Amino acid sequence: MRNLEQEYNAREKLESEIKEAKEKLWGLMVQGENEENIENLAAYVRYLEREIQDSVVE
Repeated sequence: MRNLEQEYNAREKLESEIKEAKEKLWGLMVQGENEENIENLAAYVRYLEREIQDSVVE
């Protein structure tokens, strides 16, 4: 049961990081930030989303 709780907490943390990163990404796009910074943050969001998908599969 403890493992399920740890997995849930880890997933919640990843989802929170994704939400924050997406909000920051949106802010950068609205501000007209340079394309490289936007692409780097978008890649980070995709990475976090894959981490969540991988944790569900395992």
